[in-house]
Amino acid sequence: MKINLEEIDKIYSNQMGITFFWKNEIDAYIENKRVNIIFSNVALLFNIIELNLFLQDIENSLYRNSFLEDKHRRYYDSIVLETPINQLRFILSYNDLSLLKDLIERTIFDIEVSNMLHEIL
Repeated sequence: MKINLEEIDKIYSNQMGITFFWKNEIDAYIENKRVNIIFSNVALLFNIIELNLFLQDIENSLYRNSFLEDKHRRYYDSIVLETPINQLRFILSYNDLSLLKDLIERTIFDIEVSNMLHEIL
């Protein structure tokens, strides 16, 4: 499936992936929309609560693997990333997991800023 950039509202992107809303989504309230997350040939669709849970899962995986003896190993080891979906796990390198954390953190931040602006205006 090709994504037409005219049909999406991009939230954030980095070397790991992109997050966005579909423009044609009916619900006007950002907190009710589902965030599309695309990374490493994977597409996920999470609401804001699931997105925060996913960030917690990423942070837990990074924390569990932050005590490796050889700092260079972190970029090559396979790390299991749990998700808010019990039956779904990913295997990522420490570097990719760090990039995914940035992608999700910035997405949540941008959504929260948009929510605050929406409430003010």
